[in-house]
Amino acid sequence: MKISHLKSNRAVKAALISIAALLVLLVLLCIRLLLPDTIYKGVMIDNIDLSGMSRSEAREVIGQRARHFTENERIVLKYGDTVWSFALKDISFAFETEQALNEAFNMARTGNIFQRMHKVLLLRFKGRNIELKSSFKRSRLLEIIDNIKLKIDKKEKSASVIYQNGSIIIGEEVIGRLVDVDSSLKLVENCILERNFKAIELVVEERRPEILSRDIDKIDTVLASFSTSFNANDTDRTQNLKISCDKISGTILFPGKVFSMNERLGPRTVENGFKEAKIIYKSEYINGVGGGVCQITTTLYNAVLKSRLKVVERTHHTLPSLYVGPGQDATIAEDYIDFKFKNDQHYPVCINAGIVKNQVVISILGKQQKNKYTVRLIPDIIEEYPPTEEEIIIDNSVPDNSEVIAQKPKNGYRAVLYREIYDENNKLILKEKISDDIYKPLKAQVKVNQSNPKAQKAQKGQDK
Repeated sequence: MKISHLKSNRAVKAALISIAALLVLLVLLCIRLLLPDTIYKGVMIDNIDLSGMSRSEAREVIGQRARHFTENERIVLKYGDTVWSFALKDISFAFETEQALNEAFNMARTGNIFQRMHKVLLLRFKGRNIELKSSFKRSRLLEIIDNIKLKIDKKEKSASVIYQNGSIIIGEEVIGRLVDVDSSLKLVENCILERNFKAIELVVEERRPEILSRDIDKIDTVLASFSTSFNANDTDRTQNLKISCDKISGTILFPGKVFSMNERLGPRTVENGFKEAKIIYKSEYINGVGGGVCQITTTLYNAVLKSRLKVVERTHHTLPSLYVGPGQDATIAEDYIDFKFKNDQHYPVCINAGIVKNQVVISILGKQQKNKYTVRLIPDIIEEYPPTEEEIIIDNSVPDNSEVIAQKPKNGYRAVLYREIYDENNKLILKEKISDDIYKPLKAQVKVNQSNPKAQKAQKGQDK
């Protein structure tokens, strides 16, 4: 029994010694694995193995890779066959090296000894790759794209009708381009963050103009023209005529559309270039900004009548016009009197307006018709209204016993305007009444000195 008991004690002691030895070995292994001031085995940054490296050694290795990448890779942007290339330093591109190194060095350095050992063993067998993140200045990238945008962007332009020297030319449209900055910026940002530095196609939107050449290529002839004369020495009024012509010339009106003179001219203000000139206001000639636009309106009105387009809205002046026949005028006033006509044909028409010496010339361009015809506008005065007594204006700059005619008298009248249509053989095929208008007479204005008997008589009349 004693011998058996002794053997049992020896076995227990041997087992305890073995366990103690294993514990010592385990502790030594833990110390070896956990205490070194180096990165644990299995830790990588950007697939670079940093096992056993100190922080400074790892910094040098990663830094060298980062510098090589930053110096050699470029941002390549393209549109069509045009390519723009930029260095990464142009957008202050940089790798977040220290952040990645801190994460690598601190791997498996948290928790109790058993947790840390578990993490260390996992690193040895499975490994861990840390992403080397990067950053850049978005504002610098945006500046680059904005500069490229200036070179790519193109304003779209509608096709046009050009009437020169009796010939009609269709000007081709221009397809516009517009860089989508937000979409392009997002696309480039993603490629940079993913380090995918292939050529990046910028996002560019195509802008089609409102009118294409195929929409107006049937315009091939002058449907009708009309002209009125003006005094070219009246420079302010002449400028108003030129501005108005420029604003309406080239206007293309598609079938069913209505042209508005007020909409096309816009506000007649000094800021828009208009000058003061004579206008008719409350049956009197006074100075007003935009004087002369009614002559352009009148000239266009007659061209429209001769083109046989549908007049939607037209108002005549209260006084007879000096530049056109009876019943052939048209007036406009912002916000309440307009001139409108509708293209009631099956093809587009175009307005061509310009100044030729002392003439306003407006033409309506359209499609050549199979049956040619001639249109004549025939005014007919059916009643006349003589003016009342002359208006005396006292002006002491006028010499004694002299008179200055400031405004000649003009009869008022009732005028009917007819439109006559003739065929190719000059045979009248249609006569239609266009308008029936009444115009007030225009009395004479005479300037005299205060001492003139006419002045004294006028003064007595006012005193009654």
